[in-house]
Amino acid sequence: MGAEVTELELAPVSREDMEQLLELERLSFASPWTRGMFESEFDNPFAFIIGLWDGSRLVAYLDYWIMGDEAHVMTIGVHPDYRRRGLALRLMNEMVAAVRHARCAYVILEARVSNTPALALYSKLGFVRVGTRKKYYTDNGEDAVVMLLPIREKYDE
Repeated sequence: MGAEVTELELAPVSREDMEQLLELERLSFASPWTRGMFESEFDNPFAFIIGLWDGSRLVAYLDYWIMGDEAHVMTIGVHPDYRRRGLALRLMNEMVAAVRHARCAYVILEARVSNTPALALYSKLGFVRVGTRKKYYTDNGEDAVVMLLPIREKYDE
């Protein structure tokens, strides 16, 4: 089944990892991001992509932005062989630590209303539902749940 979660290395994902990133994206989503979408992320100074590696194999990733005092989770994927082992939780915790260090006030994300495992994970991390984006997903018109994780008060020092 692969290495234990603690044996996986956390490291940035770079443009050189594009083929593995695209493959993992295809395995994770019915409507995967394209090469061009990830190219834009690598060119975006606000974007950060972190990954978990089993040796030289990318097995999970999280793409997020930091803009001012806001962080936004763009996408997260875990290889099917590595699911239900805490990898998404580990990546989310790493991201929260990074955005806290960057003095972000909150993290925001969207998730499909039908993605109950993701919604449960985000709730476990302290995210709260703050709204709905109607027909957000273009592949099937599914709504998105908007969730927010307060990190600090906006004017705290």
